[in-house]
Amino acid sequence: MSYRSAKKGCEWLKLGDYKKTGQYEPSTTELLLEKICRSFGTELLQAYVNPVNGTKLVRESKPTVVEHPNGKKRVLQFQYTRFSPLRSSRVSEVYNKNRAMEKGKREISHESVLREIEKQHEKWNAFEAVINPKYINNLNLHRWEKELYFAVYDIENKGIEEKLKPFLIHEHVQFDGKLPQVHITFHIEPFFVIGMMKESTENIYDRLKIDFPQIYAEHRTCIQSALSLHPLDKLRSPEKAFEEDYGRSESYKIHSSIPRELTMGFIAGYLRKFCMDKDFY
Repeated sequence: MSYRSAKKGCEWLKLGDYKKTGQYEPSTTELLLEKICRSFGTELLQAYVNPVNGTKLVRESKPTVVEHPNGKKRVLQFQYTRFSPLRSSRVSEVYNKNRAMEKGKREISHESVLREIEKQHEKWNAFEAVINPKYINNLNLHRWEKELYFAVYDIENKGIEEKLKPFLIHEHVQFDGKLPQVHITFHIEPFFVIGMMKESTENIYDRLKIDFPQIYAEHRTCIQSALSLHPLDKLRSPEKAFEEDYGRSESYKIHSSIPRELTMGFIAGYLRKFCMDKDFY
């Protein structure tokens, strides 16, 4: 695939036949995302390991064009990312809990935890870090940390369908000169193994964030234009007359016990309503 050349430093995996360190098997979440991709007429592409800014396994979709009943077209792009356990904010906490089970071991600092892990792996194996849940001693995983991204773009270029190539959407990136109309991030918290048991997940929540980057950008342009003519932000009365107090996204907590099929179905239903409902827009 020609777009691979843009991802220097990345190494590619094939589902089910990676023989160097064991087979890479897709997670339930990946399989559900594959199903969503197919329902929108596209597919989730081959996985690759990206070692830049933390080891992660990435799968992008082929961008797809959906057409509203009124003739307006939108581009959808999806992305799946699985992270090394070192990304978790609970690395030291979990590592020390497991370390304490060894006789005479006391709690150590975060820096000392990282030094011990470095000694375990003098040569870091990026594949193992995102495929083998037991790769790091005292940080065994029951469930990987993951993030799924969904982006929807309005398009005006009539010939854009022929130029579509996969692209990353973990940040708000432009496509055809515009930011996404809607950008969804589904963050899945990891579960660790403490001793020989899965840790308690009673207080662990996943997070769903729905953002509107293009609308927000247009809003900011209007605000700045209005303030240049009517400088409310410069007035004192006696306190500041104009203070910004608004959010740019909707955030939701989803308990980790909720079946993944339900959450993924919710996301797919939102996207169908946003892109194709005849009464919407």
